[in-house]
Amino acid sequence: MRSKSYRRAVADLPCVNCGIDGHSQCAHANGLEYGKGMGIKADDGACFPLCADRPGVRGCHSLFDQCALFTKEERREVTARWIAWTQTALMEHK
Repeated sequence: MRSKSYRRAVADLPCVNCGIDGHSQCAHANGLEYGKGMGIKADDGACFPLCADRPGVRGCHSLFDQCALFTKEERREVTARWIAWTQTALMEHK
């Protein structure tokens, strides 16, 4: 699935990791189980909001993508939880 409006809705949510509002980007899951491949982003349904880099602050999105927040095992676990949280938050936000 590819949907610009879905990605925008995800980016409107607060960061799922640190909770900051107003700085989120739509982050795609990075696992093969979500359709990620070499040069291919995961399905937009496997997205969650993570905050962007800002002056003087590395955002959760770049830290997540560079594997600086979690071990590989922890990352798998939080990714599934974050996707579920995002889908629930979007349904409740309608």
